[in-house]
Amino acid sequence: MKDINAIKTYLKTSKESKPYLSCKEQVILLKDRGLIIDNEEFALLQLETISYYSLINAYSHFFKDKDNDHFVENTHFRDLFHCYQNDMRLKIMLKTLEEMIYMH
Repeated sequence: MKDINAIKTYLKTSKESKPYLSCKEQVILLKDRGLIIDNEEFALLQLETISYYSLINAYSHFFKDKDNDHFVENTHFRDLFHCYQNDMRLKIMLKTLEEMIYMH
């Protein structure tokens, strides 16, 4: 596993716009950006299951400082996870309603 300095160097020097980071490296980067991760095992499981893009990129703009790429004070991983969960619930409800409407 890389340390945060190695991760930052890798991100700056990579030719890829979004270079690959392992889930453990993603956690290190998120913590460096100010995200509070109370349960790293849970965070790793969610990043492996849901993906960084679907979980972090989709909702982080609600919790990031406008002047930099850091999270606002007291932002927890679970805040982003709850956004994801609620979004998925709404999508299921809307799909169900849509199906009910078209059945009639």
